[in-house]
Amino acid sequence: MRTSLRLGLVLAVLFGLGTAISGDKLGESLVLAFPWGVLFAAMVHGLPIGADHEYHGGLAELVQPYAVLGVTTTVLFTFHGAVFASLKTVGSIRHRARHLAQRAGVLTVLLLLAFLTGTQADTGNVRSLIAEAVAVLAVVVSLGFNFGAREGRAFVASGLSVVASTAMLFLALFPQVMPSSLNAAWSLTAADAAAGSYALGIITWVAGFATPLVLLYQGWTYWVFGRRIGVRHIPVAAHAPVHRVAS
Repeated sequence: MRTSLRLGLVLAVLFGLGTAISGDKLGESLVLAFPWGVLFAAMVHGLPIGADHEYHGGLAELVQPYAVLGVTTTVLFTFHGAVFASLKTVGSIRHRARHLAQRAGVLTVLLLLAFLTGTQADTGNVRSLIAEAVAVLAVVVSLGFNFGAREGRAFVASGLSVVASTAMLFLALFPQVMPSSLNAAWSLTAADAAAGSYALGIITWVAGFATPLVLLYQGWTYWVFGRRIGVRHIPVAAHAPVHRVAS
């Protein structure tokens, strides 16, 4: 429990810095995507977990040379978001989003290949290798669909890449969930980190009620925003300058 709290505090500092540095929603999304990759990279590479299964480290142990490859998630999410933007817009916005997706997609393939291959060489297995191949090929396929202006299929493929990349990291880790860089015998395994049967029962009941609700409102959201939008859909009044009235 204390390990989770310590890591939670470290991550809170990272995400807090990201929010403070970025001045808008776009910047916030870009900055916060980086710690996500740093965390996964550090977890796969190993963290200073002691014999007591406690985390003995701080920010310096998370931000290591290998973890810098966590920028891969920033580029991957940027590519996925640009594909989605081109799917939901028309006109110049759609074309700009498609061009951004093409540039980000090429960089994503290179970084994803380096990041996942490094992970595979370190702790990988056959299952993680298959997941890596799916992740990289999905980006390549998405690039092809995006180039042909078939944004719907491009979005599905880029989403598959996100899922396959995450699965690859967990498959490479299993049965460990947090390997120790101090001693392999001190690593946290899935059995060590598993909740008790009572807690799992409560989680199952909560998930059984909450999951259908989440699916319903997500489906409703996609239905409401199902059509493409562009600058012409913005009311003229929204473009009018605001004149201050002198007091």
